[in-house]
Amino acid sequence: MNWSNISLKMTLGIGCLAQTAILADTLKPAIGIWGLIAVILVPITIVAMIKTGDELPVIFIKFAHAIAAAWYVALSVATISFMAIRGFEATDILMGLMVAAGLIPCVVIVRAILAGDYDVDTRTL
Repeated sequence: MNWSNISLKMTLGIGCLAQTAILADTLKPAIGIWGLIAVILVPITIVAMIKTGDELPVIFIKFAHAIAAAWYVALSVATISFMAIRGFEATDILMGLMVAAGLIPCVVIVRAILAGDYDVDTRTL
């Protein structure tokens, strides 16, 4: 599956936006708003900045993308858990769909890692 850089940024970006909205009230006292934003932006930054076809070894790229996918999935589980703990609200359907949109590239990354489909093309995961 070919993904452009804008597709990755849009899907993960939408998911990160929803995670920030849900987790901000809960985690702001512990790590501050800038700490929260930094933690949430790690997956999108790794996937957008480290790509196949760069001058990096493929094993490093696979490892970085696996970490980014696992990080995003962990944040997604935390987001859904916090929504359940505080009680689901009407806007949580939209937030859940936004988080799910960010899971799509994570699934593609994991599938490509397991299938060995990493290519030298910069648009192929």
